[in-house]
Amino acid sequence: MPPQAQRRRWLQRPSPMARWGAALYALALAYGTLYPLSDWRDVGARAFDFLSDPLLPRWWTWFDLLSNVAMYVPLGLLGALAWRPRRLDWRALLALTLAGSLLSLGLEGLQTWLPARIPSSLDWVANSAGTLLGALAGRVAAPLLLDRGPLPALRSAWFRQDASTGLVLLALWVAAQVQPAPLLLGTGEVVGPLLEILRPFLSDSGPLLERLGLGAPPVDEPFGWHLAPHRFILIEALAVACAICGVGAVALEALRPDAPRAPLVAALLAAALAARASTTWLVPAAPDALSWLSAGAQAGLLAGGIALFALASLRPIARLRAGGLLLAMSVVLVNIAPENAYYAEMIARWDEGRWLNFNGMVRFVSTAWPYGALLYLARRAAWRSRRRARR
Repeated sequence: MPPQAQRRRWLQRPSPMARWGAALYALALAYGTLYPLSDWRDVGARAFDFLSDPLLPRWWTWFDLLSNVAMYVPLGLLGALAWRPRRLDWRALLALTLAGSLLSLGLEGLQTWLPARIPSSLDWVANSAGTLLGALAGRVAAPLLLDRGPLPALRSAWFRQDASTGLVLLALWVAAQVQPAPLLLGTGEVVGPLLEILRPFLSDSGPLLERLGLGAPPVDEPFGWHLAPHRFILIEALAVACAICGVGAVALEALRPDAPRAPLVAALLAAALAARASTTWLVPAAPDALSWLSAGAQAGLLAGGIALFALASLRPIARLRAGGLLLAMSVVLVNIAPENAYYAEMIARWDEGRWLNFNGMVRFVSTAWPYGALLYLARRAAWRSRRRARR
């Protein structure tokens, strides 16, 4: 088949990236809407009793209304892109809106048994409107994003045809950096959430990590990372370097060999650091946007860049296995790192009131991302091994 015809056929196929993105975004919406997923109780009400309440509750704000609309716009947009190559007519728009509306209705009903959440018919209507707006935007944007224009041309020129899963993972990794993390670029923290769940069952002798000898001594300044012990600086540098290599392995697997790899990977890291810096804008009285750039973070960025350059020179199978191993090491380091004052202060000042749904979604992505990336790297390594064995 001629290359031009092959490219045209590839552009006309369904978009796995959009389908994966829509499914993962719906899952993140569910987690964010029900966050913090604790203290479930029977309040003596049925799931959909809120539908009989007035449309406008006693207490509501334009911020809540617009944020509920905005949260479901990406769901409708991704759903419209995933609908391709079928025709996106009014019946498809109705089906997408109905799917988003039913998802919102079910989640609002489940909020009945969460004392920290209040189900609202206004939220349901706003979510449904957001899905419709996203689907309409997708109908307009689908040809430009998937069929013609510079983006499809760059997509076919720079990325492999089977790069959709990798691209979704990379986009989620950048988004996960908005969530405050114990270490720079660190994801996959499970010890902290588990300790919160187990706290009632632990003794009063101090946090579990301190009893294991992993706790850090107190520092005098709330953001004084320069006072942190040397072991924390070393752990952070190693974790940052390993995370860069793991993410770099995912990115290199998605890119074509003749693509401008170095600028694209550098742009990816720059986007992640920009997302990390933006966290300070969401936290009241937070330090300046570069306070997280500690000595350990700087050393990790430098070492990670050098290691990633060496990783890129390996054969694909070796690169995937090495990237997976280094990403797993990063997850371990994130979970055993001593507590640092900057992270503790950011968590204490992190206002979940107005950003509760958003914070829940990002926390879910930040926690789950490395495990999905490890599965992706393992599957790609196995696929390449089978492909080489057939030759």
